[in-house]
Amino acid sequence: MLDSHLLGVDLFIGQILKNTHANDLLIKFALSLLILKGERYEYGK
Repeated sequence: MLDSHLLGVDLFIGQILKNTHANDLLIKFALSLLILKGERYEYGK
């Protein structure tokens, strides 16, 4: 049950990504990297 739900979520996200402009993807990717760097910085303290 859970696996099929996760698969559905993956397909849903895939559709969103396909329908998103490349520039938006780059912005989201950059923001996610900044968030990861911020978390690493917090953990490093």
